[in-house]
Amino acid sequence: QFFRRQRWQDRGQPRCQHRLAGAGRADHQEVMTAGRGDFERVLTLAERALSGPVSVPTLEGYVHAARAYALSRLGRHPEAIAAVEQEVRLFERYGQDDFESAAAFDSGSILLAAGDFAVAADRLADALAGSCRHFSVPLARLRRAEACIRCGALAEAEEELTVLPFE
Repeated sequence: QFFRRQRWQDRGQPRCQHRLAGAGRADHQEVMTAGRGDFERVLTLAERALSGPVSVPTLEGYVHAARAYALSRLGRHPEAIAAVEQEVRLFERYGQDDFESAAAFDSGSILLAAGDFAVAADRLADALAGSCRHFSVPLARLRRAEACIRCGALAEAEEELTVLPFE
């Protein structure tokens, strides 16, 4: 969730720390590693978290998302896309709209960074059409507008930018 809202050091720390520590996965400093730009460490933590059974499906989805964003920031886009697709499949099986929308947002964001603009625009539209509890709607609209501009869908980009101030 820190990546989705681009606030990796300011909010939700105690709750996140409690969940991960309770799952035997990480302490507070490790969770905040991404905020310092240590994406290799994020990958190490994600691999460790995914190496054993994960009893909470949402936690597993968050780990896939963190892994995907870290890979993307490192420029390893094919691996990032594969990681985010694991998150998408997991949350589709989980069957809750808010998590599916979050996964669509993550997927669109990763695809945008990878340069697949048309698919990114579609995934971000899917995210915005669902429940928006787990990501920033203004950020999703900005990313979708960028994807639309880059793939030549200027009218759609204008529409996103028009509604953006009212979010």
